[in-house]
Amino acid sequence: MNLLKKKNKFKFTTERIIQTYQKSVKVFFKYILLSFIISTFTLCREDVSAQLIYRNSSPLNDFELNPAKESIYSPAPRRGFKKRRYGRYTFAIEAGYFYGYYEGIRYSLNFDLLAQSGENNALTVRLGYGVNKATNDSTYKGDESFVPIGINILIGRKNNFEIGGGIFYYLDRKKPIPYFSLGFRHQNPKGGFMYRVAVDINFERSYDSKDKEIGKTGVYGPIVGLGWTF
Repeated sequence: MNLLKKKNKFKFTTERIIQTYQKSVKVFFKYILLSFIISTFTLCREDVSAQLIYRNSSPLNDFELNPAKESIYSPAPRRGFKKRRYGRYTFAIEAGYFYGYYEGIRYSLNFDLLAQSGENNALTVRLGYGVNKATNDSTYKGDESFVPIGINILIGRKNNFEIGGGIFYYLDRKKPIPYFSLGFRHQNPKGGFMYRVAVDINFERSYDSKDKEIGKTGVYGPIVGLGWTF
């Protein structure tokens, strides 16, 4: 009887922990979504302000007297970034080692597009292709191809604090896998060599031997990326 009570108590405690974890994840993602909306609004507002300041400070007769200069109808340079949007595109290779539901190496080739930029912040969009070679030697065998789709918020100029999030779309799965990352990125606004170091958290799903989903789990690990911005 005492053994049965202990088992029931352990089961109840485990269920409470799982429920608390799921609620915490939902609250966490709501906070990230709210932060993203606020950051995007701030970046857009700064960009509009830069456009207005640039146009109002460039009289029409200045262009007429100096044809070599840009017209007032030319788009304003984004603050903190070079004119004509140099440093807008980044190609990078990244690799990391993950622990948790499975363990092993994952690597990918990524294209990063600068969507918005302010004086000390920027918003980028990520798209790529990668291979996950991690395995747990039971139900997960690795060697899966995936497409990462996400956004990154950069806080800083050359040396940035990076917050990222999005999904990994695995070609052999029915549902995408959400991910979240925190790290450091060195990226010169004028372009050139880029590198980043981050920690990724993936909200995975566990499967049985018949590939049936049986629960939610996660993996985590360090990521190192090297690339070029132009």
